[in-house]
Amino acid sequence: MSRNYISEKAGIASLVLAAGVLVGVAAMAMIPSFTVAGLEFERTNLFGSTTLAPASAPAEFKADINNLDKELEQFEQLKTVVADTSENEVRVVDTWCRQAPDTTVRKKIKADSSWCLEGRPGFVPIEDYDTSAVSALDRLGSKLLGGRPVRIAFMGDSFIEGDIITSDLRKMMQATFGGSGVGFIPADIPFKIYNKSVTRLSSGWQSYSIMKQKSVPEIIRDKFLISGYMACGGPGAGTVWEDKTENPGADQAVIYLYSLSDSKVSVTVNGTDTCSFRIPADGLLHSVELQAAADKVSIEVLSGETICYGVRIATCTGVCIDNFSVRSNNGQAIFGASAMLNRQLDELVDYDMVILQYGLNILQDGKTSYIKYAQQLGDIVTYIRKCFPDAAVLVMGVSDRWIKDPGAEEFRPLESASILTEAQRKVAEKTGVCFWNTYKAMESLGGMSGFVENGWVSADHTHINYRGGRAFASKMYDAMLQCVFEAWDRKRAEELAPVHSEGLDSLMRREMLLQTGLAPASGL
Repeated sequence: MSRNYISEKAGIASLVLAAGVLVGVAAMAMIPSFTVAGLEFERTNLFGSTTLAPASAPAEFKADINNLDKELEQFEQLKTVVADTSENEVRVVDTWCRQAPDTTVRKKIKADSSWCLEGRPGFVPIEDYDTSAVSALDRLGSKLLGGRPVRIAFMGDSFIEGDIITSDLRKMMQATFGGSGVGFIPADIPFKIYNKSVTRLSSGWQSYSIMKQKSVPEIIRDKFLISGYMACGGPGAGTVWEDKTENPGADQAVIYLYSLSDSKVSVTVNGTDTCSFRIPADGLLHSVELQAAADKVSIEVLSGETICYGVRIATCTGVCIDNFSVRSNNGQAIFGASAMLNRQLDELVDYDMVILQYGLNILQDGKTSYIKYAQQLGDIVTYIRKCFPDAAVLVMGVSDRWIKDPGAEEFRPLESASILTEAQRKVAEKTGVCFWNTYKAMESLGGMSGFVENGWVSADHTHINYRGGRAFASKMYDAMLQCVFEAWDRKRAEELAPVHSEGLDSLMRREMLLQTGLAPASGL
């Protein structure tokens, strides 16, 4: 038998074997990811390696309120050291001006008694449990009435992912109180989502989610902001953000960075003006503020290694609502973020309200008590109030949710949603913050049946779509209007007080005000 024949047979066998492997791999590629005995088998990638990895358990977060104060004290000390040893201000900001806006322009708000929505069918008010003489919600209403800038951080889970609810609430608020821009947009996230408000093109980053703690290098594991995502990169890493809303015209863009080593970044506005900035590795959150027409902004790392959290595209005046959605988060992921960095973020932005939209991820069929989660939610509120001390905190109740039993054809409601709603209200009352009954708002819109009939909810009968988000936004907008009317009511009552007896209580003043129909511009 000749050597050539052996080689030929071996070659044929190799081809047959190779063909068999390819067929097998192709067949495996058709099998979706699955988990067996705690091991997660990922879908085979024909153009990469087949991986076998331990199943990633959901991240667990625990509140450490005692350590929270210590961490914030460290921030105060660090600010002092940086201010004494460098030219940086306490608010670490690099500013680049192009067509600097006229920040003295204010939109005049003319409220009148028609803004009073309380008592009208379908109206769901914000319940304020702050017992202070002037609550944080009162201050927010007064700022809106006075035409001053208002900044809102809207934190939540996949219910608001893709700028659902927030895009329409932002649009409504800006139409009434001024402002434009899409708010906060992450630099990069480790999965694809659709966002109708913005386009984002990013490359060169290694992005991380706070919900996947084990995949984050330990050296940066404690560097998350409330945004829940961060992008780490060296030279060549970059992102382009573009505002795609119907109301462009932002005059400010702010990029948030944290340097792991002394870095240099290049920033371009609207594809033309470019400027570079040095970002020192001093342990502080840095922001590059671009005072310019900023519908399109891009950043590229030139040297060093930096974390880019994202950009806020807004106006110096009016209302800005930042969407901080983190998929699968029940709110406790905030304990995995850096309190020190979040406190710095608040100093840079100066938030007037923080909205907490959570609960869908802990709803369980048949559950009759949420005592444990109520304790956790109380800790979340405490954390937020310490990191954002001047902001009104609003706890949103959980929305309605329907499920389908195995083998059943029809969906049915989760009765525990109303139980969780009441638990969330009690937490707001106990901690002295605000509450908004999302469940009741959904009922006023026809409930889950109405959402299904109108095509406002996904097939899972859990997640609303943009049309459903618009319906929710209109209800929240009405609640905000009521806050402004009450601010106007207080102002007019103060103006009327000297004219009438000092014993005239606020309720009588309110009734008189409604009867006379006086507007702010009217004479007495």
